[in-house]
Amino acid sequence: MATRKEIKREGVKRQRLSLVRQISDLLDEPMTVLAFVWLGLLIYDFTYGLGRYGTIASNVIWGLFVFHFLLEFTLAPQKWILENLQMHCR
Repeated sequence: MATRKEIKREGVKRQRLSLVRQISDLLDEPMTVLAFVWLGLLIYDFTYGLGRYGTIASNVIWGLFVFHFLLEFTLAPQKWILENLQMHCR
């Protein structure tokens, strides 16, 4: 029989998973668009070189990617990367 603490923990996990899914659904399309914008900037950079504003735009896009990843990673109820690292590094 599950204790109150286990039941509460499962409820929190479900809420966090639901929040991660909502954030993912909300941000998937904008992040995909930003990925293609960044790809265009990269191609332009390789062919002509980016100016100051192009470099700033590229860095801002990278910052948004990192923020998006950290947000979802922080909210995720199960962090399989950490669990696998702990299991293999023993």
